[in-house]
Amino acid sequence: SLPVVSLDDLTTNDTTPALTGAIDDPTATVVVNVDGIDYPATNNGDGTWTLADNTLPALIDGPHTVTVTATDPAGNTATDTATLTIDTVPADLIG
Repeated sequence: SLPVVSLDDLTTNDTTPALTGAIDDPTATVVVNVDGIDYPATNNGDGTWTLADNTLPALIDGPHTVTVTATDPAGNTATDTATLTIDTVPADLIG
């Protein structure tokens, strides 16, 4: 059966944020793609995966497309896509 992997939309003021999501297969390999570049993530074996803080290069403000791909040992793949929004402008300076 196909692995099930997920990633939630995130808005943060951290330009190199950690990313987390769910994975239903503790043996699957998880790769996170941000702006077209692949980064290997850690399958924690407990139903979650993590891309460590400061793994990503400093991202510019605005939306970034993030795709997470899980591949199980049989070669079955599943993907999920979310939007990572970087917003480093303090809220009290808007307007």
